[in-house]
Amino acid sequence: MNHDKLKRSIQTVSMNCFIQYYDLFSSSNYSYADIVEMLENENDFTLKSCRSRASHGMKIFRQEGELEALKMIIDSPRVDSSTRTEAEKIYARKTMPPIKLHQIELIQKLKKIKAKDPSCTKVYCTTCGGLSYEIEKNLNTKTVKEIIAFISAYFGRTDQLIRFEPIT
Repeated sequence: MNHDKLKRSIQTVSMNCFIQYYDLFSSSNYSYADIVEMLENENDFTLKSCRSRASHGMKIFRQEGELEALKMIIDSPRVDSSTRTEAEKIYARKTMPPIKLHQIELIQKLKKIKAKDPSCTKVYCTTCGGLSYEIEKNLNTKTVKEIIAFISAYFGRTDQLIRFEPIT
């Protein structure tokens, strides 16, 4: 899909509607008729408008133009901030490789900290001191600097959204 056709399709769907129903348009679990029905039931669009939005929304995905459409929405001066933020989240989810927390040395080091009583999982425990006691005992200047560097590296960036793989 060329840029002009994509722009026209995204205008037909509307940027807000494209983001609001992104998962619906992208899903192969819903038919065109299902999408039209959902748009009609959840909005005050006319039936003709619902048909057009559904057709163009699905077309963007069929022709693999969703990432460029998301970029258009993010860069648009006419889109509201909540729609832009949601578009940024979706774009990040689709394009950024996840950070594998279990491979980060600092996380491995912190996961090794256990309470005196191995069966105790409390943060604050009146019997053994819990995890807080062990964390405090293991926190030294070097570890604090590592934590600050980690936070700065991964969360200090406001220009990107970070995606994490769950730790198992």
